[in-house]
Amino acid sequence: MKQIFVISALICLLLIAVGGAGCSGTGTSEVDQYIKMLSSGNDEEAKQAAEELILMGDEAVKPLIAVFSSGDDTASLWAAVALCEIKEPAVGPLLASLGEGDEASRNWAVNTLSCIGDPAVEPLIGAIASGNELRSESAQVALIKMGADVKPRLAVELNTGNWDTDTKIALQAVLQSIELTDKYVAGQAANATASAT
Repeated sequence: MKQIFVISALICLLLIAVGGAGCSGTGTSEVDQYIKMLSSGNDEEAKQAAEELILMGDEAVKPLIAVFSSGDDTASLWAAVALCEIKEPAVGPLLASLGEGDEASRNWAVNTLSCIGDPAVEPLIGAIASGNELRSESAQVALIKMGADVKPRLAVELNTGNWDTDTKIALQAVLQSIELTDKYVAGQAANATASAT
């Protein structure tokens, strides 16, 4: 029995040494392979890679977020799609990325968090009070992009949360921005309807 273990360990070391995927089945090199496929230029290949990365879950989250800084919008879009499907495990690392990196990466993270929706709401509200200005501003934008669905939660936080004055002002600004956006969209729809008749 001990010999089988030693032989298995040697095979694993050999596979690792020659660039194999290792013995875990979903090793880092497999994640890296799928990450590279996201920027292949082939939509079918990128879709397949995104689907595999979704199945990998937590293991794929940080490499997917790293795609946002690649400058490749198509790969970033596929990474965002995968992160939206991974949902809750992606929220913490995406929140961390709101306070660092380049503007494009932060924008991708904001859009991805707004797409994730409900699992991201409470952490985004907390990020507003983080003390990190970039993270706070980005969290506010993500909540605004979520729209009317978050209005009740924001109202509850404003009325019951134990927030400092700056955080309360920021939460109120988010709530007002959502309300103004709703009014603007309703007005545009009314204008379009009136123009069509």
